[in-house]
Order: sequence, then C-alpha cells, then structure tokens
Amino acid sequence: MRNQIIRPLFLLILPLLMLSGCVTTWTRVEQGQNQQLDTNRSFSVVIPTQWVRLTNTMNNISVTRDGTMLQWIEVKRRNKEKPFASLDKALPSQPLVTELAEYYLADTKKQAANIHIEQLDLQPVSIAEQTGFRMTLKLVNSRGLEVHMITYGVWVEGWFYQLSYQAPKLYYFERDLPAFEQIVGTFTLRP
Repeated sequence: MRNQIIRPLFLLILPLLMLSGCVTTWTRVEQGQNQQLDTNRSFSVVIPTQWVRLTNTMNNISVTRDGTMLQWIEVKRRNKEKPFASLDKALPSQPLVTELAEYYLADTKKQAANIHIEQLDLQPVSIAEQTGFRMTLKLVNSRGLEVHMITYGVWVEGWFYQLSYQAPKLYYFERDLPAFEQIVGTFTLRP
C-alpha cells in the first residue's frame, strides 16, 4: 500500500537515478564544503550544512535533507540540443520567458503521465542576473498524496538552467522551502 503512494513520485526521480549509473554515492555536506559545483563547472550553489548530495556524473546537483521522498532539490543544466526531450516541438533559439515556462510545464506533465499536475503560480524573476521564471506546481498521485514543487528556470546562451524543489505539502514543503530559496539565492553561473 505504501508503495502505491510513493511509486508515482518515484517516477519523477527515476530518470535521474537511471542515468546516474550503477554507482551512486551520497555525500554529507560538511561545514566549509557548502559551495558545490556541477560536474562541468558551469554553475555553483551553496548547500546547507548536513544536507546530503547525490554524487554522480550527470551535470546536476541533487540534494536532500531527510531522503528523496521527503524533500528533493535539484539544480541542473539541461541538454543544449534538446532541453525538453519528451517534447517533439522545437524550442525557439531565443525563447521568451513565458515560452520557456510553457515548455517546462508540458515536459513535466509528459514525463509524469500518471500524476495530476496543476500550475498554481507563475512569476517572472531574476536568477543570476538573468530574467527567468518561478513556477509553483501541485502534484497529486492516484492515492491523493499532494506534493508541491517550485521550479526556477532561466535560459542563458542556449542552455536551460533549472532549480527545483519538491516535497509533500504536509510538513516538509514549508519546513524546507527557506533552505531551497537560500540555495536559489546563491546560484551563480561560471565562465
């Protein structure tokens, strides 16, 4: 019964786990090691002490405090050629922020076909001195578990940078939202 509740949420995380290879390690972020770089050294963020980071070869930073089913923060740079792989429609070379948000939402819905997804909010924001969006989504699985997800997205020189946080609405979402917003505030693009 518990698996029926957690399974749809796991489907959102499954592509990351599958692509990360056979060897995945979790590394606790210790004091003084808070600034983390992605594998291509294209961006950095500051992670709270005692959170754990999934170490893999993908170009992202994935962290959690209590486990991926309770809260999950992911910062990544998506594939330059096809950032929204599940969509057939090509993204314009210089998309408007609203177009970028629409593509992101359509891609998320297509990847999570068994989960009801509702957009709660969409705002323009500044991320690393670039114009982007902040989208809030409500995800509900077939058993009624409600998870909220906030994604910041920005398009820079042909790359889509995504900063996402998801957690069950009850307790974890509000508790760890300030940590996510702090991470977003430290997001820095590297030359």
